[in-house]
Amino acid sequence: CQDLIRAIAHWDFGAGMTDMPNIKVPCLILQSSYYNNEFKRVPLQDGMKTPFMARAQELIPDVEVKVVTGAGHFPMIEAADQVNGNIDNFLQRLR
Repeated sequence: CQDLIRAIAHWDFGAGMTDMPNIKVPCLILQSSYYNNEFKRVPLQDGMKTPFMARAQELIPDVEVKVVTGAGHFPMIEAADQVNGNIDNFLQRLR
């Protein structure tokens, strides 16, 4: 099972890096967790940045990258107020 998860993560990362430069509209990335060196999903803390987040900031001209704290893999359920607040702030900026 770990091999499958690792393969999916590598595919996502590779495909994402290829496609990110093609994003020409404002973009919001919310991330709450990442895979550590033991390939276990770990919640992000304020101030942390994953390689995916850093790369998105390099490749997407108009991107906001936010950490959703106190949540695991399902931040939209586990931290709905934070997620909704970030989406609302992003949309307000677009008006």
